Amino acid sequence: MSAILLRSTSPDLMLCRLIAPDRAGVIAAMAKRLAEIDPRIGAEHIERVALAREEIESTGVGDRVALPHARTDGVLSTRLCVATLSEPVDWQSYDEQPVEAVFLILGSRRAPAQQLRVLADVSAVVRQPGFVEELVESADPASMYAAIHSASTRQG
Repeated sequence: MSAILLRSTSPDLMLCRLIAPDRAGVIAAMAKRLAEIDPRIGAEHIERVALAREEIESTGVGDRVALPHARTDGVLSTRLCVATLSEPVDWQSYDEQPVEAVFLILGSRRAPAQQLRVLADVSAVVRQPGFVEELVESADPASMYAAIHSASTRQG
């Protein structure tokens, strides 16, 4: 596993047991957190580009996971915001299961390969047996980050 996954996120970018009515609400809350961490880009812009990507095709990848992702000129390097949901949300996933864990990957148009690498790493981590359950059962952002850290080093 590449170290880029861990460099793209932090405990500050973990939202534990987020309350949101639908995927637009989830993305809005995650965009707000990304903008708080990196104020160079506004939450509304992040939300707009992520939702535009959702309109093309749902990023619900199955097994209760969604991987919304978008690129913009406003960020210098890829950022990963992770949310667990207090109640599952319909994400129009191919397996028709509601989503409980969301990984919003915001990349730079100037570094598309970096975003693809983070997306590949997240995809590998979420396929690990027991990982999604561990993440969803996390009690706080620090334990969410610890679960991601542990899974990313196991993948190695």
